[in-house]
Amino acid sequence: MRLLCPEETFEVVGRFGMQPAAANEAYGQTLLPLDPRSMDELQRIEARADLDCANVSALLLRIIGWGGFSGARLLWVSSTFSVYPDVSRLYYGLLARFGDSQSLMDRQAILFDGLGGDIYDVFADESIREEVETLVSALSVILLGSWDAFLLSEASGSFVEFWEGNILFYTSRKDAASEAEAIIAEFELPAGMR
Repeated sequence: MRLLCPEETFEVVGRFGMQPAAANEAYGQTLLPLDPRSMDELQRIEARADLDCANVSALLLRIIGWGGFSGARLLWVSSTFSVYPDVSRLYYGLLARFGDSQSLMDRQAILFDGLGGDIYDVFADESIREEVETLVSALSVILLGSWDAFLLSEASGSFVEFWEGNILFYTSRKDAASEAEAIIAEFELPAGMR
């Protein structure tokens, strides 16, 4: 697990087989969104985040373990615009675990490079468990603040976008699309893109 500066983030995104596009400063995005041309072949499955769902942590764990993902994951925060109360202090608390006090402008992504084996194994290696818990915590803050972020996975070609309270799964694999739909049904998430 390590924090990445923007240059390192772009390098990892490229290594994951995706291409960044130009930043949208009008919306206060601090990072570059993914180029839509890299998504031409992808199916989008969308839902609205429901913070009243019985177990948000279980929902986020299912998203982290989604079948479209394998290997390392990159959490890339693209916008932290938030209404009052601002939840950025919660996120900075997570960053402090890394001994880092830089702003989100300088450290916009976290690479979770130890997420190999079974992330659902509660008896897993301590470092895997710590990475999963940190990722669930970071995603919780992103949902609470209605921030924009991407969760990408190494070599999968699939990713999840968190956008203004929506959860958008992108994949070219039918089995991963079916699993995304099953996650949405399991947690009874409302339709997305409101």
